[in-house]
Amino acid sequence: MFSIDAYKTPEELVDLAVAEDITTLSITDHNHLGGQERAIAYAEQRSLAYIPGVEMDCLWDGELYHFLCYGFDSDDPELARIARANSKVAVRDFEIHWKLVEAQRPGVTYDELRKCLPERYPTHPSPALNRWLAQDVCLEKGAFASGTEFQEFWESIVRENEENDEAETVPPFASFGAVRDAAHGAGGVILLAHVGHYVGPRIAGDLDAQLDTIHRFLLDGCDGFELYHPALMTEPYFDELVHEAGRLDCVVSGGSDRHTGVRGVAPGWVVERLQAKLVEAYELRGSKRLPVEP
Repeated sequence: MFSIDAYKTPEELVDLAVAEDITTLSITDHNHLGGQERAIAYAEQRSLAYIPGVEMDCLWDGELYHFLCYGFDSDDPELARIARANSKVAVRDFEIHWKLVEAQRPGVTYDELRKCLPERYPTHPSPALNRWLAQDVCLEKGAFASGTEFQEFWESIVRENEENDEAETVPPFASFGAVRDAAHGAGGVILLAHVGHYVGPRIAGDLDAQLDTIHRFLLDGCDGFELYHPALMTEPYFDELVHEAGRLDCVVSGGSDRHTGVRGVAPGWVVERLQAKLVEAYELRGSKRLPVEP
């Protein structure tokens, strides 16, 4: 895959989806559209319905959120431009904070990380270093005891850097409005990803906070939210979220968020509703290709 936090190729994920009897697939690489054409072509070979997708980092009201865009024209220049810009921000974010990690916890060098790129991303034309690759290498070399320890240390470095007035700053990700307009302009829809992971302390376990977040984004032009996410499905009030999605008649999706593979987590009605909404978007906004191939 082309996402910095993923492992497998588009073709491998299509094969896994077919093996697990998944009927419709979307690969939502993080801030990257590079694998879409390969996924589209190979899914057609395997007779698998495929919906173009991407996960984007977006700023809204000063906070960072993740959004899933589906069914867009994968050749759209504006969406591709934003994805490239976001990718550069992610790369710069890593470079700034890795210097601080390496200084405080020596054991793995920048050059050692770079040597791991070809094996980690064998078909990627220009892979970039990132915190997930760094985590795996650090664990392999014993620099950290666990992934949790690494991530907690990384977050502490980020907070320290943010509080340092003289620190090098990371450029901002795209605004929600820019990504929303680009996704709509490309004939697609945009959904809030993994509800419950946002706004300071995570709002997991708080139904009212989750519903409020969903409603605020719908009012600002978001088309729906990721309903069948593994974390959300464990909430004791998950049935209430399903009911609210039906009441709102908004777009919903389901995904594994596994980064290393696929897993069928969404029932058929989710795909049917997404397909119907994408056809509506196609008819309203136009696109070079229908987003869902039969």
